[in-house]
Amino acid sequence: MTRDGDVVPLHRDRSPYHRDLPVSVGELAAAARVFDALGRSVAETGSGPGGFASPAELSTAELQAQLPAVERWLRELDRIGVTDWPDTRWALRLCDARVAAMRRLGALTTSLYAAPTGLGAMEGNGPAGVAADAEDLADALRTLRDLIDQRYLKVCRA
Repeated sequence: MTRDGDVVPLHRDRSPYHRDLPVSVGELAAAARVFDALGRSVAETGSGPGGFASPAELSTAELQAQLPAVERWLRELDRIGVTDWPDTRWALRLCDARVAAMRRLGALTTSLYAAPTGLGAMEGNGPAGVAADAEDLADALRTLRDLIDQRYLKVCRA
């Protein structure tokens, strides 16, 4: 027996396709596509034997152009919480992965500001470099994408 305010309902009766959810399944799919795009860009540039060393590779300007969309979707995913999503465990894992991605985004932003120019190629100059931070962000976004994919496979494959 509980009084109002003592228990937070977890809405187990709502499906992930319910229109009152804070983030729609379509929005999850859109976020996954944005995360994939940045991940593909970083993976393509790091796939050669020299990694990010070639000036013809992804420039910091190209990377910076993708970051606002990534940041926007990370903020949108903040609306998913354990009290308002049908799968509490998944929501908690997503929240943890989102926070990790936000930290990686912050580290990359700091590296980009510390770089002497925003128009040159990314240089892999150790763990604090732009290239390393871009790879770390791509890994964090891949974790988010995988969580979305595992739970909403048919949406993400459409």
